[in-house]
Amino acid sequence: MKNIVKVLTANRLSDGIAVWYADSNGWVEQIGRARAASTKEDISALEKIAAETLAQGQHCDVVLIDAEETADGPRPLKLRERIRAEGPTITPDLGIKDLGIKDLGISDLGISDLGMKAA
Repeated sequence: MKNIVKVLTANRLSDGIAVWYADSNGWVEQIGRARAASTKEDISALEKIAAETLAQGQHCDVVLIDAEETADGPRPLKLRERIRAEGPTITPDLGIKDLGIKDLGISDLGISDLGMKAA
């Protein structure tokens, strides 16, 4: 069974980078260092920090998210938050051109290849 915790995340307004709240270190860029809250008291403390953070005006999208506690630290449950924490789900070298397919347009693939019906 997963141990679900809450983690406080935001985006820094100065550069847009996703950051995670980590107690004495303040805001950090690595979710593995984030403070994980599992009790009502700890969650309330993070909610207070979220309100203070918004009032300071240096971060936006300050929210508590659900994460699974792992040996490497919290791991977000939702894909959106995993992408914010870990980066894109693919790397640039896995694009269609790198698979040896040359600049195909959508019409070259054929409508049936996309599981769509022609209008």
